[in-house]
Amino acid sequence: NDTTAEGFVGVVRLAWTVLLMLTQDRNSARDSVINAFSRAVTDIWSCLDIICRLNAFKFLRERVMQAAAYQNDDDDIVYMYTGYAHKLMMCFLSHPTSRDKIKEIKEKAMNALSPYSLPQDHREDPNISGEQIGQPINQPFVSLLELVGEIYQKEPELVHGNEELWTFVVYAGEDHTNTQTLVAFLGLLSTLASSDVGAAKVYELLQGKIYRSVGWNTLFDCLSIYEEKFKKSLQSSTSMLPDFPEGDAQALVAYLAVLQKVVENGNPSERRKWFPDIEPLFKLLSYENVPPYLKGALRNSITAFVKVSPQLKDAVWSYLEQYDLPVVTVPPGQHAATQVYDMRFELNEVEARRESYPSTISFLNLVNALIAEERNISDKGRRFMGIFKFVYEDVFGPFPQRAYADPREKWELALACLEHFHM
Repeated sequence: NDTTAEGFVGVVRLAWTVLLMLTQDRNSARDSVINAFSRAVTDIWSCLDIICRLNAFKFLRERVMQAAAYQNDDDDIVYMYTGYAHKLMMCFLSHPTSRDKIKEIKEKAMNALSPYSLPQDHREDPNISGEQIGQPINQPFVSLLELVGEIYQKEPELVHGNEELWTFVVYAGEDHTNTQTLVAFLGLLSTLASSDVGAAKVYELLQGKIYRSVGWNTLFDCLSIYEEKFKKSLQSSTSMLPDFPEGDAQALVAYLAVLQKVVENGNPSERRKWFPDIEPLFKLLSYENVPPYLKGALRNSITAFVKVSPQLKDAVWSYLEQYDLPVVTVPPGQHAATQVYDMRFELNEVEARRESYPSTISFLNLVNALIAEERNISDKGRRFMGIFKFVYEDVFGPFPQRAYADPREKWELALACLEHFHM
């Protein structure tokens, strides 16, 4: 149809524009006529305007690289075409003319997108598109970030020694004023941290020396601030917890995904020194107003620390017992005197109603990771009996009867249960 044809024309125009820029560089190097040079720049800028207006980046990512034909092709063919896409984008991102255009569309995205997201149902994916939350989605800057991430998700080794890419990352990460662009940028960082080299680079980028507002301190400070705010709310006369801002929850999920990738893929000898204080990651787990998908992201990032060192594993156990929701077990034939907001309640009364189970899945995966690393078996696992009872009776037993908005969660839940039983 016309939209598809227009999309492919946009991709061809993108490639043609890159060729024009390279040709212009060669001509200018040969001291060509100034008028011809000026006309070439005008033509390039006109092409860039059309590329961004039609958002060729979005089409290339969604309709080409994510298409079934591309995904299911031979590995060698996919590698070859991904390599071509890598070369195309590096030429595009590194050229001064296109870099000026990128800065322009970034500024437009900052102005067009509201810094405040409209509320969305907590069942929804935190990576929900802008259109679904009342924001314009056809932002070429966001699509460009997602396209670059798509390329290096397929071929992580292309990140190594890629100075053009890291230069782009530096200027793309500055001064985000809204959730959508920040989440897209953090999504790119998460992809780039898929190798030990990328993880080390991303860790350094977020140390606070490159960006003013994007960094590890922002993540950990935000978690501590919200914990303090909720604690004060419970101590006040109203004792009511405020709603968790949706935009902040989405941004925290994106941050936590980066943290998880950095810790998982970091060099084992280096990563144990990177995050000496992980306590803030636990502080929001017990609050019922924290969206389950944010709790899931918190526990997923915590799980990454379990294998870093025995000391961190012990710290995770300790903080988990201190902060996370309890697993309350009631003797057979008895009922709890009062309703307690524990893992059982969150599963049956919160997640089951939303037909989405990120908190429970992450809890099981975290517990399984801890048990797998446990070396003290003197009590033959008796201390885990309460958790086993919860998994057997409340999670695994009813799992076929529950409704699932995402069918994948049904099998993730079952797999986590079976792994727990195997242990």
